[in-house]
Amino acid sequence: MTFLDTNIAVYAVDSHDSRKHKIAAKLIDEAVVGDGFRISAQVLFEFANICQKKLGCTAQEVLKLLDVLNSIEVVSQTPQIVTRAVEIKSLYCISLQDAMIVAAAEKSRCGELLSEDLNDGQVYAGVRVCNPFKGAM
Repeated sequence: MTFLDTNIAVYAVDSHDSRKHKIAAKLIDEAVVGDGFRISAQVLFEFANICQKKLGCTAQEVLKLLDVLNSIEVVSQTPQIVTRAVEIKSLYCISLQDAMIVAAAEKSRCGELLSEDLNDGQVYAGVRVCNPFKGAM
């Protein structure tokens, strides 16, 4: 199983960096039609926030985009994930937001987390980070 971080969804919409956009759009397409991908409610929230605040999307546009992302299995935020995120933050000295992503990936039994925000190749709580944009910078 593969967990998608917020930046994958954002780059799939934001075409300012065409290389990252193509990579992210392909990953989202694969996630929408496949069953080996997961995202979290946190990812959906962060994505909606960035789309509206930084990309200038209207509420209607964001709702359509969320409808597409909702076809990927969404991991709900639970008190247990928050507790685990605090533990992960302490263990690995990462931000609480990143720890929440790792905790959700761990909870959904994803062995891989696609993200450019964490150290490529590092394993956090049994979840290996892979930066799909490495080399695309």
